[in-house]
Formats: sequence, structure tokens, C-alpha cells
Amino acid sequence: MSLKLNVGCNCCAPTPCCVCNPVFPSSLYTGDFDVTFTGFFNSIDCDYCEFLENTFTLECSGGHSGYCFNLPADYDITEIPCHWGITFTEDADDRGCSISDYDYWTGYNLDSDITWTDLMLTRYKIDNGVDDPYPHWRLQVGYVMNVSVWETVLDDDGNPVIRGTFTQKCNDFYYDFPMSSSAFPARCTLTSSDIFTQTTPASITATYGGVTNTNSLSDWCSSIGSVDVEAVLV
Repeated sequence: MSLKLNVGCNCCAPTPCCVCNPVFPSSLYTGDFDVTFTGFFNSIDCDYCEFLENTFTLECSGGHSGYCFNLPADYDITEIPCHWGITFTEDADDRGCSISDYDYWTGYNLDSDITWTDLMLTRYKIDNGVDDPYPHWRLQVGYVMNVSVWETVLDDDGNPVIRGTFTQKCNDFYYDFPMSSSAFPARCTLTSSDIFTQTTPASITATYGGVTNTNSLSDWCSSIGSVDVEAVLV
């Protein structure tokens, strides 16, 4: 990867978006971002939450995209966003938790699980009706949460068949920082002084045969913390 060293360079315009020298020549942006979470604590039933209590380095074009990631409502669809990310490769037991219960009255199984999957920092150009290129930054915390209520029954041929309700969600845990126009393009990276606001997942429910299984992120984590994001400099 080559570094773009011209004076006044702008991240994301033109591409490649992941290389920028924000304050030429006193500091040099390497193309990565460090993401540090604090205040994440395990619940009584699970010990996966503190996996995020760490610093992660997000690389250019890393992480995943797709239906599990939300977009800002006013982003400019004509501009290709820039991505920095990381996909977690640690053992799933270290970054996930599962709980299984059994309802003796109905014979139904109630299962719940959640797993951290990746992180993706995205820089969007905003379409607000003003000719102004200031960005919206969103750090998406990748996760998959499942809840289900199910039973095993026999079909007409005597074969076991699973019937129930299975619900999944994965797309609504993120931190936002809309950068003001006055900060762009003189500063086109992030520092730990930039304050991100948090959006956490709503609860998820599965109901089958009158039995309901509900979980939310607060059931899995006793505390959900904050984040600092800053450009990696050399």
C-alpha cells in the first residue's frame, strides 16, 4: 500500500480512501484506526461481553458489509463509502454465549445465543441538500443474536421434525459521530476527543405455542460501554 502525501489530501476523495496525511507533514496516517472499548462487563450468565474490553486495529477495506449493517438515513447514495474493519477469528466461546432452557409444561425448548462477529468503521458522505462534503462516521459492532422456541415432533411416517419459531437480528448496534463541516477537510481522520453516540439493539422475541422467549443485549451484558476511535499514526 502506497502513502498519499500531497498537501491537502482528503480521505475518501479521490480513492483510495484509506490513505491520508491529515496534518502534513507533522504526522503520518498509516491507513488504520484503533478502536478502544471501555465499560463492557459480563452478566451473571455469560462471560463474553468483556471480549470487547480491548483495543482493536481496523484495517482499510476490512470487516463485513451487507444486511447486518445499518446506513445513516441521510447518506449520499451516489458516493461509495469508505470502510475500515476487522473480522474476529478468536474461538467463538470467547466472544459468544448461549443459554438453553426447557419448559416442562409444554415440552418446548427455549434457546438463546449471541456472538460478536466483527467491527466496521465507515465514513459516509452526507446528502443534506448543502454542497458540503463533511462526513458521517459510523462504527458498527457486528453481532448475531438468535432466540427460538421449538419442539421435536413425529411426522406421519414417524420421522422426527423440528417445529417452532426462530428469530435472528444483527444490524442495530453502532456508534455515530457526525463530523461538523468546519472540521473538513483540514482534518480527515479521527481522534480520541471525537465523541461517538451509542445505539444499542432492541430486544428480540420468539413465540411458539403461547410460549415466549425474549432477550436483549442487556441480558447478555451487565454494562454496555463507550468507545474511542483514533487514526493510527507513525
